[in-house]
Amino acid sequence: MIRLGADMRTSPLSVQIEITDVCNHQCAHCYHLDVAAAEMRKIAKRRELNLKSLLVIGERLVEANVFNVVLTGGEPLTRKRDVVELALFFATNEVNCSLNTNLTLLTPEVLTALKNARLSGILTSCPSTREDVYKAMTGGRLSSFLEKLRLVLDSQLPITVNMVVNQLNAHLVRETGLALSEMGVSSFAASPMTPNLSLPVSERSLGIEGVRGVLEDLKWLHGATGMKVDTLESLPKCLFDTDTLDGDWNFTSRSCQAGRATMAIGCQGEVRACTHCTVSYGSVLLEPLKRIYERMEPWRADEFVPDACRECGLVETCRGGCRTNAAAYFGSLNAPDPWMVAPTEAGKRSKYASLEIEGMTVFSASPVFRHRSEGEDAVTFFGGNFHSAVTTNKQMFDFCCDLRSNLPMTFSQIVSRYKFHGKEERLRLVLASLVKSRAIVLDATPVGETSKATGEAAVTVQDLPAETIIQRR
Repeated sequence: MIRLGADMRTSPLSVQIEITDVCNHQCAHCYHLDVAAAEMRKIAKRRELNLKSLLVIGERLVEANVFNVVLTGGEPLTRKRDVVELALFFATNEVNCSLNTNLTLLTPEVLTALKNARLSGILTSCPSTREDVYKAMTGGRLSSFLEKLRLVLDSQLPITVNMVVNQLNAHLVRETGLALSEMGVSSFAASPMTPNLSLPVSERSLGIEGVRGVLEDLKWLHGATGMKVDTLESLPKCLFDTDTLDGDWNFTSRSCQAGRATMAIGCQGEVRACTHCTVSYGSVLLEPLKRIYERMEPWRADEFVPDACRECGLVETCRGGCRTNAAAYFGSLNAPDPWMVAPTEAGKRSKYASLEIEGMTVFSASPVFRHRSEGEDAVTFFGGNFHSAVTTNKQMFDFCCDLRSNLPMTFSQIVSRYKFHGKEERLRLVLASLVKSRAIVLDATPVGETSKATGEAAVTVQDLPAETIIQRR
């Protein structure tokens, strides 16, 4: 099989920039909270770059053709003006930009400025909608959070609320999700607490059954409210039961993307494989991002996948769960994830099996279609969302571009134009993957005689096995 995906990339798809380590909350699960700060119950000494240096970092990301940036901290809204300036810079350079914030420092004026700067969305955190639990886990006031959450909801800026779950609040996942849904939250995540590498052992961490309970609560919330549900941790696939694994859940598609699709830039310019990783691979202020990305090759070569996972049927979509979680528990990036159950013989689950494509199914071109070259043989294209990015070979990319230029068309018309007669199932897989990647979209509008479906195709891919054509993330 042709090796594509992260193997061919020259830079990450998404980067988190920690613009400060200062925060007005004191969450014990925060990966920035070092031992001294935890004991003193206060935040460590301020470490941060000025706006000029942050804009230099921004320029380095633009040069590397990064598609997506997340502004995070600490609490980034301790630097409100700089957050707005950075959001505007990335929007001007056509880089998606979102914000991780606890919301409590948000003001109506800053929210308006962020919307005007085309911020793509917000990720916030709420461990409970009970005042005592919220205060115990964050040190902050629930009323302040809810007031600012209402501001964002009324503004219609997309927001996801993440609930970090440990033994203090594991029994409150459904209650918290329901309360937030009643406020108007439509996207909710519940993420089992992972160890801080500086404080790796916690008696409040969940065991395997506790994590499974969180997932069942999420599934229940989706059924009860219609909310989009997820968990923000890369859980080992063997943790899921068969019904969950075969379902269409976002959390079953997550895998470790550290040093592959993502990386983090610390508040002094140091570059790490992810926000939880403590190893620096260089400073983006001193050298190009692509050169630093090259040093993360061991992550893309799966060198940190545990030996016990290498024969598992799900290893290509799992990679052994979270590597920093393993390091925190057992002292090594190659160690098993603490929530690993056992290798399984189950094969790779198809992402596209749920999409029904018939002869009169109509496809149209998506409005957003960005791409970048990954050397001579590969291209990454981006359909408007970080998770939709695809790295593929040049032949598939040419086919996609030609197809988009001739849409709308029905499935039957595409079969005829690109000579897929007798190979319809292969084409269905290719088109379904392009839909999932947002390169094309399903269209309810019938295609009439004015369709551009006639004529000879500029490219054909019918002889290329579908599994070699496209690789997601």
